[in-house]
Amino acid sequence: MEQTLIHSERALAAWRQRIESAWQTSVASVIEVGRLVKQAKETLGASYNLLETTLPFSASTAAFLVKIAEHP
Repeated sequence: MEQTLIHSERALAAWRQRIESAWQTSVASVIEVGRLVKQAKETLGASYNLLETTLPFSASTAAFLVKIAEHP
């Protein structure tokens, strides 16, 4: 693969900022989804398997998201 020279440090910094901002948004979203899944499970008294029937991901993914949200 051919390497391209970066023509502008300013352009590189702008892209880095955009990428970092998107990355932080993604992390915050994952944590928020984990918190919401945990709250739904506790409020409804439902298992991950029951929630899986209505969520856009598997029970194992739901449990994984909750673990991420609970991690300090």
